[in-house]
Amino acid sequence: MAEQRKTGENWLRASVPLGLHVYIDRFHKWNKGIYDWYEEGKKHYFALSIGIFALISCGAWFFDALGYHWSISSSLKQRIGCHSPSLSGEGIKMAKGDFEQGLAEARYAQSKQGVDKKDGYEKALGYFKAAHTKAPRFPELNSNYAAVLLQLNRTPEAEEYLQQEAKAVACLELRSDTQLVDLTAPYWDQATAARAREMIRQIKQNLHYNWACYHARFRREDQVIAELNLAIDSGFADAAKLIQDPDLNWLSGNSPRFMKIVKDLKNPGGATKE
Repeated sequence: MAEQRKTGENWLRASVPLGLHVYIDRFHKWNKGIYDWYEEGKKHYFALSIGIFALISCGAWFFDALGYHWSISSSLKQRIGCHSPSLSGEGIKMAKGDFEQGLAEARYAQSKQGVDKKDGYEKALGYFKAAHTKAPRFPELNSNYAAVLLQLNRTPEAEEYLQQEAKAVACLELRSDTQLVDLTAPYWDQATAARAREMIRQIKQNLHYNWACYHARFRREDQVIAELNLAIDSGFADAAKLIQDPDLNWLSGNSPRFMKIVKDLKNPGGATKE
C-alpha cells in the first residue's frame, strides 16, 4: 500500500509545474487519509451497497403505503396525485347512477332547441356534479362534464375538467390488469383486463375529440388537427360527426388539413395523416 502511494505521488509530482510541489507536501497527510479511507471502504463496499438499497426500498414502500410518491423518474412523476383523490370500485358504484342519468339528459338536450336545450344541459350538469362529488376520477365523467360546459358556453370551466380527465386517464393506464379488473367490476358482470383497456381507449378517444372542440372555440387550427389525429389513433372514425359538429363548422372549406381528415375517414384505405 505504501509503495502504491509513493508511486502515485511521484507521478503527480512529474505532472505539475515545479512550483506546485510544495502544495503536494502540505496536503500529503490529507491525501493519505483519503486514500486510506478509500482502501478501507472497498472492503465493505458490497455490504454497504446492499444496506443502502434495502434502506431506500423500505423507505419507498413505507411512504407509498401512506399515499406519498417521490418525483424520481418520469413514471413516478406521472403517478403523483393518482391516489388523491383516489378511484375505487366502490366510488364508481356510488357515482354510476348519477353519471348515466347525466348522459341521458345530455343526449335528450341534443335533440331539443332553445330553452329546452339549455335546461336539458343544465340538468345533465347537475347529475355530473353529483357524480363528481362521489368519485372525481370516475372514468369519462370529466370529459362529458366538459362537453356539457362547452354546450353552455362555459369554456374556461371546460378546460379544467378536460385537464382532470387527462390526468385520470394517465393514472388509469398505470394500473395493472388485476387492478383494472377490480376497478371496473361495477361496470360489468364479467370484467376483464382487455375490456378495461378497451374502455380506456374509448375514453381517450372522447377526451381528444372534446379537446379539439375546446381549441376550436379559440380558432386554434393546429391544436384542433393534433387532437383530432389523437382521437383517430384511439379509434375515432365518424366523419359525419366532424362535418355536423357546430364547434368545427368553421374548418369546413377553410382548412385543407381538416377536410383531408374527413376525406380519409370516409376512405380509410387511402388515409394518410397530415
